[in-house]
Amino acid sequence: MLGDNSLSFVLCAHNARDRIGDCLSHLSRQRLIVGQGYEVVLVDNGSTDGTADLARQVWQREGATAPLRVVPEPRLGLVHARLTGIRAARHEVLSFVDDDTWMAPDWVATALRTMEEHPTVGLVGAEGEARFPADGGPPWFQRFRHGYAVGPQGPAGGGPVPLGDIFYGAGLTVRRSAVLSLLDRGFTPLLTGRTGAGLASGEDAELCLALVADGWDTWFQPSLRFQHLMTPRRLTEGYLEGLFYELGRSVPLIETYRQVIWQRQGKGLKALWRSPVPRVLAATAKLGKRRLARMGATSPADVLSARISAAFFRGQLRAYGGYWSQGPALRRSIRSWLDNPAQGTDHDPARYETHARAG
Repeated sequence: MLGDNSLSFVLCAHNARDRIGDCLSHLSRQRLIVGQGYEVVLVDNGSTDGTADLARQVWQREGATAPLRVVPEPRLGLVHARLTGIRAARHEVLSFVDDDTWMAPDWVATALRTMEEHPTVGLVGAEGEARFPADGGPPWFQRFRHGYAVGPQGPAGGGPVPLGDIFYGAGLTVRRSAVLSLLDRGFTPLLTGRTGAGLASGEDAELCLALVADGWDTWFQPSLRFQHLMTPRRLTEGYLEGLFYELGRSVPLIETYRQVIWQRQGKGLKALWRSPVPRVLAATAKLGKRRLARMGATSPADVLSARISAAFFRGQLRAYGGYWSQGPALRRSIRSWLDNPAQGTDHDPARYETHARAG
């Protein structure tokens, strides 16, 4: 059971004055079933442009009846902001909102129904749709859309996803108690995610795999939909290359989680394949293959595909270069908090009330 039959949107924003208005306008238009409710927890992640003040004005202008609470998080990094929002949230079901996403009006009803129907599910992936500028998106976008949190993340009709698969963080819905249980037992995310304009990635995958390692099931719900704003800056080939390079840099840690998951499932061969030596050999071979493909490519699309794939594998190899001495300690750390009993840390949202302001 979900208790209060309500949902907390955890909206993280950094200098989002030019985007936050449209995001909040869509959140204010939720169509609820009788007895349902929701709140918006806006985590102001070190903004200096008046994001929070504008958010309060927008919420009041929209005539929203749901609470809007603003919680500051001065440490830059998406993972810091999300964890602060999770701790401050009042409801069991949480959905992550980025400041450039527009959530569908039936989001609350769909998310609550999905979690109610599947009590062993700890995280639910949504389906993002790109919203392009007036001149449309580049021809290569569809090929690389998942890097932009766009497109389906599971079977066409929805359902469970394979063990070890991951969801993008935009629109991710989780159980608050499941995440707090991880934190109580010592889980400390090692990937901070985006900091300001940086492209560091993988924090969403780390949280997904930590919950899976703790025994929670995953579910893809295609009727949970949102639009994701694509600015011109994001649609350049340089941005794309940097994005996939950073995605590659997150691979060693992600594969460490997968290795622990397979070991705990008794699947030794799969765990062995996730270990550093075979992964480095595979990445090296694939990088060489992409470089050869780029040399022999005849069309711009093929040249770009080889270039982006090469950036991804370069990121992997760069990260694995500093991984050899850290890998065993990382695996021990993951196993230690998985086997650790909960410590009963105080996560009362009232602790944040001194920082919260109604819209």
